[in-house]
Amino acid sequence: ALSGTYSAPQRSASSAALLVGDPAVIRDKGGNFVLPRADVMKLRDRLRNEELAAGSLMSRLRNKTLRHGAITDIGHKREMCAHARILALEEAIDTEWVYMWDKFGGYLLLLLGLTAKAERVQDEVRLRLFLDSIGLPDLSAKDIK
Repeated sequence: ALSGTYSAPQRSASSAALLVGDPAVIRDKGGNFVLPRADVMKLRDRLRNEELAAGSLMSRLRNKTLRHGAITDIGHKREMCAHARILALEEAIDTEWVYMWDKFGGYLLLLLGLTAKAERVQDEVRLRLFLDSIGLPDLSAKDIK
């Protein structure tokens, strides 16, 4: 999947706002945004940078070096804006992945279904091995009591 299209129901206000004013954004025949894979990678880089910038808040919370007063109010607003940008970037990336899942979902859901079934079988085998190791032949309420 080298590119994706934001369909109208999937495109959120925040992810569309990230694309507003960008002359490089292309639209498909339906008028929906087309976001190439390179742009998704740029969004991820921006997300990583925003998280690093906002990370200083986490270190200050851990070290309990937050100051109170007018400076903190401005700093708090700035940090909340950074977190809002992080959420918007995450949503834009998620929206792109939703499209890709929609486009290739049949194959991916089949693969996930097979994986989930294999995991269930593994869990059942592990449970039976555990029950055998503690002397219970089967999982029933009578045996456990």
